[in-house]
Amino acid sequence: MTYLSLSKPQTRTLALGQLQTQLYRSGYLYLPALPNPLNWVQLAGQLTQGQLLLQDHCDRIYDVRANQQAPHASDSKSTNPLRPHTDGPHRAMPPHWLALYCRQDAPCGGGYTQLTDGWELLRWQFSLAEQRRLMQQPYPFRDQSGAQQAIAPLVEPGRGGSLRWRYSHNGLLFGEPSPDLGAVPAAVDPWLHTVTDRVASFCRTCHVAIRLQPGSLLLWDNHRMLHFRTAFTDPNRHLQRLWLGEGGEQRAKNEERSDRSDRRVGSAHHQGAFQSNDLETAMIRRFFRRYRITETADTEDFLWLALLMRLG
Repeated sequence: MTYLSLSKPQTRTLALGQLQTQLYRSGYLYLPALPNPLNWVQLAGQLTQGQLLLQDHCDRIYDVRANQQAPHASDSKSTNPLRPHTDGPHRAMPPHWLALYCRQDAPCGGGYTQLTDGWELLRWQFSLAEQRRLMQQPYPFRDQSGAQQAIAPLVEPGRGGSLRWRYSHNGLLFGEPSPDLGAVPAAVDPWLHTVTDRVASFCRTCHVAIRLQPGSLLLWDNHRMLHFRTAFTDPNRHLQRLWLGEGGEQRAKNEERSDRSDRRVGSAHHQGAFQSNDLETAMIRRFFRRYRITETADTEDFLWLALLMRLG
């Protein structure tokens, strides 16, 4: 009887391939409970193959927390609902991927992150002639400080023949990314009103709503998916956000350095730290026996298999 030894790289490749397939197919991926001690920042980079970007506040990891001093704002620092948008529309190239990691959820039951597929939105709400207009007519987008601005159409050609959305309901109708909830829309052309009305209507009826739980990770394609949020009342809700761009040679170098670092600290970091319930451990052991995998004390093998099971 021949047994296959499933090494760490093999297990990682198996899991990443499955997860990436779902991410690319659906435009988003929700991992409701990351096995401890999997590093969520590293995992987001591995799944998207994107390079970690500096965000507008000069942080790579941005804390999404409510600010009690801005009760009427309509941005990530408020508890108010957020309107449909993509992140970073004011940048020459908006971030390709977004990652949200939940540190503390909102026990009040609100704060759902909602995602709408922009490709389906184009298909069902706009004719081919209207799609061409969306790709030809530019609009201004700026950040909250006004220091950064981009003038670009709402839909642009992306890689591999795909289409890339650049959208901000607030920016298009109010001229700023975070107007007060009671603000009156600026005077805009009738076509833009038509576009924003259709987008808002489609987002209300065709979306997936996810209430992140502590320890969960949500990834999505910021060039494809529009996102928005329901209101909540608990000011202790705490998420952390990443912006990730396209991969490249620098990304490969960073991963190589990261792998070397993992090998140096892996033993101390992983040994004895994995936590799973008895049923999950039994399922993993059954998986090992079924596929004739030599069961070792390799914690990382268990880590990736548990991640797949919790996803499915």
